[in-house]
Amino acid sequence: FLVGSNLKKAGFLILRQVNKIKHGNFSEKELKKAKDYLTGTELIRRESSSYLAEKAAYDLILFDKLIHPDEYFKKIKAVKKSDIVKLANEIFQWSKMNLCLISNTKLSEKQILGCPN
Repeated sequence: FLVGSNLKKAGFLILRQVNKIKHGNFSEKELKKAKDYLTGTELIRRESSSYLAEKAAYDLILFDKLIHPDEYFKKIKAVKKSDIVKLANEIFQWSKMNLCLISNTKLSEKQILGCPN
């Protein structure tokens, strides 16, 4: 698990990646890879009857209709880089970000921040 300087590094790397997305600093190849991943995992999940039941309930509650797989895949395929950048800038606003740490051990603030004892 991450403590001190490793936690700082991890936080910095996460924020740097968020910043890259907010500024569109990712390639069309990376976007295609993400779309392929979403499509592939959805196809695998659809092999499970319990997932199909859960998905049907989700669709009916949120959209009041069942979403056909072709429609889902068409929407994924239609996502553009500009859509990702726009949404990232709506979601990730620096002034509204908070840090949450989850640990199975009690850590002091000094341990978390990597301060000397």
